[in-house]
Amino acid sequence: MGLCPGVYNGPQSVEESVNVAESAFYFLEAAIANNCAKYTRSYAHWGVTAISAEEWSGILSDWATLQGKLETSQWAETLNHLKFLDEDARKDFLIDVEGNRVGLVNMIGELSDWLRIRLEIHPVVSVLGI
Repeated sequence: MGLCPGVYNGPQSVEESVNVAESAFYFLEAAIANNCAKYTRSYAHWGVTAISAEEWSGILSDWATLQGKLETSQWAETLNHLKFLDEDARKDFLIDVEGNRVGLVNMIGELSDWLRIRLEIHPVVSVLGI
């Protein structure tokens, strides 16, 4: 999955993009769908969706909430915060709960910082599906 500053206009648009493995992006996707009506289309996960700064504000807020909960949660609480995961993703996460929890907290922080900087320049940031 990719995040592309601005509206995607072909391969040249991805020069400033950041990519996230689909398995990691899965943790962030619910907040995107909850805050962006266009992302609820049946093919959004595989397509390109331009998301406005206003919508990103809600997404970033949801990510910050998840990040805060994960930073202070214990093992069982962590799993409760991630109840939206499908069975396979949950099993993968359980292989190293603590390492995955810390990695997820860090990823949310880094992506949020990257987005805030891009949104100062671009009115939209696009999600590039798989």
